[in-house]
Amino acid sequence: MAKLVVGCIVVFVVALVFLIVSSGHDLTPILDAYRSEPLPQKLAWVVLVLVPVVLLPASVWLSDALGRQRKASTALELRLDGVRKGATELAKSQADADATLRQLARTDPEDAITAVGFSHGIELLGDSNGNPGIYRDMLTLTTLLRSVPAVKGIIQ
Repeated sequence: MAKLVVGCIVVFVVALVFLIVSSGHDLTPILDAYRSEPLPQKLAWVVLVLVPVVLLPASVWLSDALGRQRKASTALELRLDGVRKGATELAKSQADADATLRQLARTDPEDAITAVGFSHGIELLGDSNGNPGIYRDMLTLTTLLRSVPAVKGIIQ
């Protein structure tokens, strides 16, 4: 971008010199008139010549910088949007895991076994027909719960 700004300044100065030289006028009366001016007017002429030379390339340079910042902010916005969506999904799964834990905490397996009438004399590993018993059901439930990230630390 700096090369473009320098190039613009060089092209502007070359064009200005070309116009002055090609017009066929003698430059000595113009330079003599400039030298004869008082100091405040000389400074005013310097400002009048330098303002276009400086402001035009500076505006092009700043416009380019603004475009780059806009692209960077758009990229960051997309990244943060993805992070927000991920955090929302994690919060939902955490809420589901918390609800499951609260449900498990409210249930008492001994009351359920007693209510069904299997509190005494039950084979915990299974009956003689090969049907799985309560112990195997609890192992299966524990294995399933360990796959939920929020419950892993509580069960182990």
